Amino acid sequence: MKIISILLFTLLFSITHAQSIDSKNIPQKVKYKFKSVYSKAINVNWTIENSLYEASFTFGKKKMSVNLDEDGKIVETETETQISNLPVEIRESVAKDYPKYKITEATKIEKSGMVTYETEITKGKNKMDLYYDDHGTLKKIDKVNPANKWK
Repeated sequence: MKIISILLFTLLFSITHAQSIDSKNIPQKVKYKFKSVYSKAINVNWTIENSLYEASFTFGKKKMSVNLDEDGKIVETETETQISNLPVEIRESVAKDYPKYKITEATKIEKSGMVTYETEITKGKNKMDLYYDDHGTLKKIDKVNPANKWK
């Protein structure tokens, strides 16, 4: 029974997490779309997660990732952004709601015509990811350790 439990856990873990994939195993439509949009991308690494192909890469001086479906349609993009480029409403919200934290990373996420910003905030060893809409409204908090007193 113990072995079955371990095997089931391993299977579920491998299914729910991204798996590296060799570029030769990427469908032509996906490769074509990626190359046509990001022809100057370097350091491209491919993974597959939930039937989407994700390319993580450097484009210019920015780190990016793009998710494409099997037909080559871009489903989501994530672009590293400078903290100073975050909308002022987000920076003000973090300063007000998490005064002892510092924004250490920022990412712009575009999906289905909507823009979301992910901000990593840090206080010592404590880190959280906050997700805001493009109007500065907090939508989601990730990586919260309930034992942390973060305000």
